[in-house]
Amino acid sequence: MESVLLFNMLNVNKKIFMYYFEKKFYRVSLCVGLASSFTLYSSCSLAGDIKIHRERSVSNSYAKNNKNNRTILMDHIGGKRSQKKKTKSFAAIGSEEVHVSSVRHGAVGGGRMINLSTPSAMSVVDRAYITMRPPQGNILQIAQNMPGANVTAADPYGVTNNVNFTVRGLNSAEIGYLSDGTPQNDTTAGAIYPTQLVDVENLDQVRLSQGASSLDLPIFSALGGVLSYTTIDPSKKAGGYAEYMVGKYNAQKEFGRIQTGEIGKSGIRSWVSFSNFFDHHWNGPGIDHRKHIDAKALKEWGDGNRISAIFSWSDADLAQYYNPTMSDWKEKGNSNYYRATFNPSGSAADNASYWKNQRNEWMDVNAALPSSFTLTDHLKLNVLPYVWRGWGNVTYGSTVNPSGSYYGTTYMDGPGAIPYTDATGVAPVASRYVFLDSRAGITAKINYSWHNHDFVFGDWYEYDDNTNYVDMVPLGQTGDPVNIWKASRFALRYSNGTQLRALDWNLITQANSLFAGDKITFLNKKLTINVGIKVIMLDRFGANHLPGSQYAVGQNITEPLPEFSALYKFDRQNQLFFNVSTGMRAPLGQSFFNSYNLSTGDVSQKGTSNERPEYAIKEELGYRYQSNLFHASATLFNYDFKNRQVSTLENYNGDLISSTINVGSQTTRGVDVEVGTHPFWHFSPYANFEFVHAINDSNFLTQGCSNAGVCQSVALNTKGKYATQTPAYQASFGLSYNDGLFFGNFDLRYTGKQYTTFVNDEHMPSQLRGDIAVGANLPSFSYMKSPKIKLNFLNISDLHHLAGPASVTSNAHDVISKNSYVVKGSAPTYYLGYGFTMMATFSSSF
Repeated sequence: MESVLLFNMLNVNKKIFMYYFEKKFYRVSLCVGLASSFTLYSSCSLAGDIKIHRERSVSNSYAKNNKNNRTILMDHIGGKRSQKKKTKSFAAIGSEEVHVSSVRHGAVGGGRMINLSTPSAMSVVDRAYITMRPPQGNILQIAQNMPGANVTAADPYGVTNNVNFTVRGLNSAEIGYLSDGTPQNDTTAGAIYPTQLVDVENLDQVRLSQGASSLDLPIFSALGGVLSYTTIDPSKKAGGYAEYMVGKYNAQKEFGRIQTGEIGKSGIRSWVSFSNFFDHHWNGPGIDHRKHIDAKALKEWGDGNRISAIFSWSDADLAQYYNPTMSDWKEKGNSNYYRATFNPSGSAADNASYWKNQRNEWMDVNAALPSSFTLTDHLKLNVLPYVWRGWGNVTYGSTVNPSGSYYGTTYMDGPGAIPYTDATGVAPVASRYVFLDSRAGITAKINYSWHNHDFVFGDWYEYDDNTNYVDMVPLGQTGDPVNIWKASRFALRYSNGTQLRALDWNLITQANSLFAGDKITFLNKKLTINVGIKVIMLDRFGANHLPGSQYAVGQNITEPLPEFSALYKFDRQNQLFFNVSTGMRAPLGQSFFNSYNLSTGDVSQKGTSNERPEYAIKEELGYRYQSNLFHASATLFNYDFKNRQVSTLENYNGDLISSTINVGSQTTRGVDVEVGTHPFWHFSPYANFEFVHAINDSNFLTQGCSNAGVCQSVALNTKGKYATQTPAYQASFGLSYNDGLFFGNFDLRYTGKQYTTFVNDEHMPSQLRGDIAVGANLPSFSYMKSPKIKLNFLNISDLHHLAGPASVTSNAHDVISKNSYVVKGSAPTYYLGYGFTMMATFSSSF
C-alpha cells in the first residue's frame, strides 16, 4: 500500500487535494477540488478510469501547463471526439509530476442512448444500462424507462405473465416483438409472454421503435411500434460467466454461460447458458420456478458474410397473481386474494380459490438461423428461417355440478361423483386452459445498391397452427390438481365418455408479406429519402369443436401498407427526420370463436370473424442532436386510427361476456423528448418526457336493456372521451455512476392517471416510483476474472399501488341511455403493484 498526498496551488486561490490509495489488485483515487469563483479544476477523470504514475521530475510552474490542464478537463467532459488514450502532464508543487491517463467510456445517459441516424423515433439501451438492471428482470422491464413506454407488472422479478406493455397508449397486442430478428408475438392472441424470452444476461441491446417499423419485419401487428433485442455474439476466446442472485421473498437465481471460443480452425464460435430461478410471491402464497436455456453459434467470413444459429428453451411452473377490481383493492389492498390452505370439508368455492389451483405451466423451444451474404459489391442476401413450438396451460380453480352440465349448447349427464363435492352439490375442480402452438416461417430479402440508390425486395411467409381448449381435472388429496399439464387421461368426462370442455377450437394462420423499397441519398449523403410498400396477406381458417351454431370460421385479409421517410443531416451533430407510415393489426384469433357457460349453455364469449383489421396512418417529425457533450431528441407524432380494436366485457342479452370489439376511430397526438449526457465526473444523467392526447372519435355501440327485459342496441357517449390505458403524462429521470471501481444507477418514473373505461367513469391514479442499483468491481482472484457484486432495490419508497390496468370495460357503473335503456356496468381489473424488493448478485467471468 502506498499513499501520495499532492497539493497544487492554482493561482494561489485554486487548490486540488488528492488522496491516492493503491492495493495489490486495484486502486482507489479520491479527489477534492477547491476553487474560487465556483470553478472546479481536478485531475480526476470525468469519463473514464484513472491511472496515476509518480515521477521524480518536477515542474513548479502551473502557469505554463495551464493550457494542458484545460485540455484534460475538456476531454473528460466530452469536448474532444477522439476515443484514444490521452496523456497530459499536470504540474504539482514539490518533487513529483503526475501524469493522468483517461479512457472514455462513452456511455451516453448511462447506456440509455446511442448514436442514431434513423428516419424515425427510436430509443436504445445497451449493456452499460442492462448490466445495472436486476438479473431476473425481463426485457419489458428493461424498456420501462424509454420514451413512450409504460410497463405494468405484478411481479418484481419479471418471471410471471401478469404484465402489460404499452407504447403511446397502444397495448402489447399492437406492438411487434423480435428476438434476433425472429417474431415473438403470439400469432393468435398477439400477446407477449416474458417468461419465455431470453435471459437478460445474454442481451446486447434493446431497441424500441415507437412509431414507424421497417418494411422487412416478420410481423403484422406493429401499430404501436417494435420492441426488438439482440443477444451477445460468441467470444473468440474460450471462457465463461457465472452469476448467483438472492433476493427478498426467498428468491434465488443461478446463471452460467460457457463460451467455446473459436472451435479449431473452423471459424465457428458459440456459447450456451442455463438459468434456474425460484421465488415465493410477495403478497401471499405462491411459488414460481423457471428453467431456461439460451445458445448461439456464429460463423463469419469475408466481407459481411455471417451465419448465426440461435436456440432457446423454457420450462416454467408459475403461480398466478390475482387481478382485483378497484373496489377489491380499496377493501383488501395488497393482501393475498387466493386462499392459503385447502379444507377438504370446505365449500367448493373456497377450495376452488386455493392458490395451488391458480397456475401457469409452460414449455417452449425456439430456433432460428439468421444469415447474411455478400454476393457482390452491390448485391446482398439476407435469409432468416425460424421455428417455434410451445405448449402448456393456465390453470384456474372453478366449480362444476357432478350431475351434469352443458357441452357447448348441448346438456349432458355428468361424471357422477367428484371429490370434495360440498353440501350444495357443487364440486371444486381445476380448469386447464390448454395452448398448443406451432409456427414456422422464413424471411428472405435482397439488397441491391446502384449509384445513390439502395433497393430492397423480399418476402416473409409464416404458417401457424394453434389449438386452444379448456378441460377440467379433479383435485387431489392435498387440494391441488391431479395433473397440471394437458394429459387427457386425468380429465373429467361426461357419462358418455366425452371430456368436459368449456372451449375447444383450432385456428390455422398463414401470413405472407411482400415488400419493396428504395433508399436514396442526395446532397453528398446529407439527405436520405426512403420509400417503400409492403402488402400483407392473411389467410385464416378455424373450427369450433363445441356443439352450437358455430363451426367453421375463416377470414382473408389483404392490406397494402405504404411508407415514406426522410432524414437530413445538417452536420455530424444535428439531424431532422420526418416519416409517414401505415400499419394494421388483424383481429385476434380467439375473437373468432364462441365459448359457452357450463351451467346454462349461454354464450360466455361471443365470437365473430367479420371484424375488419385495425388500421392506422402515423406521422412523426423529429429533431436529433448528438455531440460529445450530450444527446437530445424531440419527436412530434400523430396517429389516426380506424376500426380500433379493444378486448373488453360487453353486454349481451343483459349478461356481461368477453369480446373483442370495434370502438371506431381514434386520434392520438403527442410529443416525446429525451436527453442524456456523456459521463461527467463519472455521472451520466438522463431524462425523458412524454405528453399524449388520445381521444375517441366515435360513440360506442353496445346493448342496453329496459326494466321490462327488452334489450336493444344503444350508443354510449364515448366520443370525445380519453382513450383507455393511455397516461397523458409520463416522465423518467435516471442517474448513473461508474468510476471503474464503484458503479450505481438511480431511476425515477412518473406515470399519470389512466382511464380504464370508454366513458371515463373510472381511472387508475398517477404514481411515482424509484429504483436504485449499487455495486463494485472486485479484484480478480484465482479463476475468477472481474468479479462483481451488485445490490438492486426496487420500489424504494414501498409505494402501495396498482401497477396498471389488466382489463378495460365500456363503463364501470350502470349508464342510462337517452331512451332509458340501462347499460349494465362492469368493473375493470388491475395488476397489483409489488412492494419494496431487494436483491444481491455476485458474478464473475472465468
